[in-house]
Amino acid sequence: MLDEPPEGRQTTLTTSAGAARDRARTRPGRLEHGHPFRQWKTWRMPGAGLTLTGYSRANDKTFFHIPELRCSLDAGLCEGRRVDTVFLTHTHLDHAKDLDFLAADPGGTDIHLPAESVPHAESYLRATAELNHGAAFDPTRATGHRLHGVRDGDEFTFGRRGHHVRVVACDHKVPCVGYAFAERVRRLRPEFDQLRQRIPAAEFGRVLARERAAGVEVDTEIRRPLFAYLGDTRETVFERNRWLFDYPVVITECTFLDEAQAERAERVGHTLWRRLRPIVEAHPQTLFVLIHFSLRHSDREVLAYFERQGQPPNVLVWAHPESHLPEQHQHGRSPAS
Repeated sequence: MLDEPPEGRQTTLTTSAGAARDRARTRPGRLEHGHPFRQWKTWRMPGAGLTLTGYSRANDKTFFHIPELRCSLDAGLCEGRRVDTVFLTHTHLDHAKDLDFLAADPGGTDIHLPAESVPHAESYLRATAELNHGAAFDPTRATGHRLHGVRDGDEFTFGRRGHHVRVVACDHKVPCVGYAFAERVRRLRPEFDQLRQRIPAAEFGRVLARERAAGVEVDTEIRRPLFAYLGDTRETVFERNRWLFDYPVVITECTFLDEAQAERAERVGHTLWRRLRPIVEAHPQTLFVLIHFSLRHSDREVLAYFERQGQPPNVLVWAHPESHLPEQHQHGRSPAS
């Protein structure tokens, strides 16, 4: 037989249950079914020591954060994240909507974007500042952002470790670029590397010290490709820029899966999987991260499509079986086999 509860215990339990009911009546519930929130994914780039975190869907939002580089790739949905540098591929709002938030960092933000789009971006940032401050807006106290217009073939360094960036023009209906990132590292010159393999380590150390004291350059700087990130584009960008395959990871769009969208893909400057697949299969040494899928298909439908098609081993699909798109974008359609 169970012991009787201590005197006053039952009253306490009843009171607690009543308080919980009262809180339930005065507190909003969590929206789970049909929620409007975009669900981010995260992935660690093999061999690069970099983390890619973010969301990308065509005509919705695209934003990726790489915390180790203190940068973002595009600016469509930053969700409060702050960065030192923004790499904007183009100014369509699904890629640029949060540019004003990112530009407002008190420490100043470097924003790289297509050179033709600089005046439009400056106007956008000024307009949002005026909207925020109203008549009190003082242009001389505007945010410390710095816009850097870039063109195909430009090269520059950024960040605390001086990572190297090369710009590539993409094929889209507005000015659009991609960015290829490389790490700057120092390696022994070939003649010293060969010597290191022939003599004992202690002796090699003395040789290096002697050569350096004599002013001889024993090492040299090289660029180790890390990854490339392409904006909205047709797959023809790869035909013109074979050097992209030097990068072990290429993050690129794959908006359309259905063959019925072939004409549209060509017309508006997007990628169709059927046209991208031969390029992927011809370069097994490169890992292709596919992003920017059409909202016609849920993540599960996208994953099921690639399973039916036979997903190449060098493809990572930016989708997760438990992710949900906002309810208004679910149409119950599946991409063609």
